[in-house]
Amino acid sequence: MTASAFAPDDSYTDTPGLVSEEVPSLVDFAEEPGGAWPKGWYPAEIVEGYATGKGTVITTKDEASKQGDSRNLRIAFTVTRRDKQTRNINTLINYRVTDFNPARLAQIKEMRDHFKGTRGAWQGQEDAQRTSLAIATLGQLEKSLGFRLRRTEQGNLVAGQFVGKSLDTRFTIDENGYNDINAFAPSGSKKGEYK
Repeated sequence: MTASAFAPDDSYTDTPGLVSEEVPSLVDFAEEPGGAWPKGWYPAEIVEGYATGKGTVITTKDEASKQGDSRNLRIAFTVTRRDKQTRNINTLINYRVTDFNPARLAQIKEMRDHFKGTRGAWQGQEDAQRTSLAIATLGQLEKSLGFRLRRTEQGNLVAGQFVGKSLDTRFTIDENGYNDINAFAPSGSKKGEYK
C-alpha cells in the first residue's frame, strides 16, 4: 500500500445529501493518567460515596461480611494533594460486634502485654490478634476524628457518623501498585508532612 492509502478522506464533506456535524464533546470521558500517589500523609474528607471511572459506586457503609460472622465498615474518602489534585479512595475495616465486649477488650490488653515485641502471628492466639488489629484501627479512627464511635442496637457501627468529617490519611502502595490507606491522624496534624 502507498502512503496515500492512509491519507484522510475529506470527500464525505462534499458529498451531496450528507450533513457534516460535530460529535458531542468526549473530553469528560478521557482517561486521566493513573498511577499511585507517593507514600505519605494526605488530608482527606470522608464522603457519602463516589463512582469509579468504570461506574462502580463506592459508599461509606457498614454491612455484614460475605460469611456473615463479622462486619465490614467501608469508608469512602476524597483526598487532596498539595497541588490541589483530588482522588477518591476507600478502605475496609473488618470487625466483629463481639470485639467491643468489655471482657474481650480486657483479654486483648492482656494478650498485647503477653505478645509485646512479637513479630508476626500470635501463636495459638490468632483470633485474639485479629480482634487486636481491628480494635487498633478503629481506635486510631476514633482518636483522629475526636469522638467516640456510635453503634446501632444490633452492635454494628453507624457509618453515617463519619460522613463529612476530615482527617489525615497515610498512603502506602500495595503489591499491585495501587494506593491503600494504612493509618489515620487528626485533621491537620500531619500538615508538615503532606505530599
